[in-house]
Amino acid sequence: MKKTIICLAAAVLVAWFAAPASVGGSDFDEKEACRFYQACIEKEMAKCQQKQSLGGSPCENLRKYAKCKSCKAKFLSAHKEELVREMLEKRIVLRPPRVEAYLNQRFFGAYRGGGASQTEMGTQD
Repeated sequence: MKKTIICLAAAVLVAWFAAPASVGGSDFDEKEACRFYQACIEKEMAKCQQKQSLGGSPCENLRKYAKCKSCKAKFLSAHKEELVREMLEKRIVLRPPRVEAYLNQRFFGAYRGGGASQTEMGTQD
């Protein structure tokens, strides 16, 4: 019984995240989407800035994490309009987890592509 409930819950979650975009048709409101994307970016920047306080931690891993979040906040701030434009073009679903996933993909893609050095990110030993 427990296995059935767990499998059913997992299937519902997968279906929810894999559902087609509700913004894909003529009902897509660009102004609303633009405001939503901007709000998500602002919220993500605020979360990153809060985690920067871990930079004074005695734990090296927490200091690296804080440095990474600092770089991410700078990236989001510097590329905000570009990110919003890209999300509008791709019609990213108006759900915070989807937007956060896209922002993470773009940030770490830029990081791996040379947009931020390992020293800036605090990951070079």
